[in-house]
Amino acid sequence: MSTPQPGGQGLVDCHVHLFPERLARAVRQALERYGLGPFAYPLDHARVLEDLVAAGVSTVWSLPYAHAPGVASSLNATMADLATELTSQQLEVVGGMTAHPEDRDPGATIDQGVAWGLRVVKLHCSVGKYSIADPGFTGMWEAIAHHRLPVVIHLGHATSGRTQAAEVTELGRVAARHPTISLIVAHAGHPSEPATAALMQAFPNVFADTTPVDDRPADLAPARFGQLADRILFGTDTPNTSRTVETSREDVQRQLGDAAVLKMAETAARLLATVSVEPDARPALREREDPA
Repeated sequence: MSTPQPGGQGLVDCHVHLFPERLARAVRQALERYGLGPFAYPLDHARVLEDLVAAGVSTVWSLPYAHAPGVASSLNATMADLATELTSQQLEVVGGMTAHPEDRDPGATIDQGVAWGLRVVKLHCSVGKYSIADPGFTGMWEAIAHHRLPVVIHLGHATSGRTQAAEVTELGRVAARHPTISLIVAHAGHPSEPATAALMQAFPNVFADTTPVDDRPADLAPARFGQLADRILFGTDTPNTSRTVETSREDVQRQLGDAAVLKMAETAARLLATVSVEPDARPALREREDPA
């Protein structure tokens, strides 16, 4: 899998969901039951990728999430296959992986995903019904730190996808404990963007993406985020969004300036450039468990 280089042409969309067909339909139906839509994109990979290329996107991060224990590994395998299948000369699909704290060894799940060519981690707290500080993630954080993987995190527990300020602040515990891990707050923690900006100011390893929630763009007020531009990533939630890539790009440019989105592409490339694919020498879970 090639890695986009800083300064390269094209937008990098760091928050896209290119799922296997059955899962894609299930997610879309769940969103429609919640009252969301109409959506800007169909559940058709070829058409979605064609539209992304037409909008100037050259790289996407395709992000899965585990809704329950026991599904992450098989989902990650499928995401790896899809990333290979969908990558073309016009657009690179960077495959993402996920984990769940109630799995037996989330760290091994991450190691396995890296071996399959996956380069980004996605965690969705409300869908998986867990806290980002869950102790079950201890081994996962160790594996992520070893491989220097960026982690996109949808914080909070509301089915609406909205995040409370206290739920953003909770990420500070992880940021302090793992200062080498790049932690990306999805949707800039909407509607708690002020808390996200404060967390970014407190911890240099905390980032944010610009992905809208439903049809609401993230509030990237320059007074809060203007000095944090080198830690903001562009995202759209394609295909499960009512806003097109072009509209989301305009939202960002209106708030942070015309050059902001290309700067975000450089940030995304920088994060991927540090990923290590070296095997992890951490002992297996069964060897680390307290026999008591």
